[in-house]
Amino acid sequence: KFNYVIAIVKIDGVDHLLDASEDYLPFGELPLRCINIHGRAIYSKKSSDWVALTNYKPTTTNHIFVGELTKEHVLKGQLTIKYSGLEALTKRQQVASFASEEEYFEQLDEKLPQFKLGNGKIEHLHNLDTIFLESYTLEMPMNQFSQGNSISLNPVLINRITKNPFNLDERSYAVDLGARSMDSHSLNIRFPENYSLTSAPKKVAFALPEGSARFTHQSNYDSNMLQFKQTLSLNQAIYETNEYFDLKEFYSRIIQIQKDDFIFTW
Repeated sequence: KFNYVIAIVKIDGVDHLLDASEDYLPFGELPLRCINIHGRAIYSKKSSDWVALTNYKPTTTNHIFVGELTKEHVLKGQLTIKYSGLEALTKRQQVASFASEEEYFEQLDEKLPQFKLGNGKIEHLHNLDTIFLESYTLEMPMNQFSQGNSISLNPVLINRITKNPFNLDERSYAVDLGARSMDSHSLNIRFPENYSLTSAPKKVAFALPEGSARFTHQSNYDSNMLQFKQTLSLNQAIYETNEYFDLKEFYSRIIQIQKDDFIFTW
């Protein structure tokens, strides 16, 4: 019933699990296909033992936008996204599947028609022990979100959660994410002096029992500067079946919160 082989290396009394078939996998991490609760370590013909298949390094994705809204109602700035863990593996594989980084950014520009992307840059594609980073300039005409003398802005510019990944009525096996994870969005936007904030999403923070998952959504507007930070933390790699419906409701609340916009008038 075993159908896949990886290596185990003991260094200074610590076991490191390795899949040598993955070009973009850092030392000591496993791809999602290898995460199957336990594997059998074969030390010799007479010696073997069960080993937990775990990624101790969490998966992280950080979206950072710094920019301004011009008097012509165009949002301009720099978007930087940082990846580590399994997300870094996925992004490195995705970028490497294109003939060049230019082709990667071209398809990204096509996938995000509401933005104009430029000056795309990739860092640490092959330096696997460093956070993988992509950045580009972003322009978005806000007239499409204006009505009269008001403009609406959703602060989660990209990778917004719009569909609940946990939509089963019944769940008979655990949810295995492969690693703990954290996803964050932060932005700082300077607005013209004649702009006023008339409506803002509520500041919220909630968690699942025992802190197994947390979500925060906070903002501040002062001196024509909007500061926003959202963080979603899944603090377990595995959620058991009795936690499934709490996780489902947790994501439903997040989706509803992310529909709220900031409303500015001038």
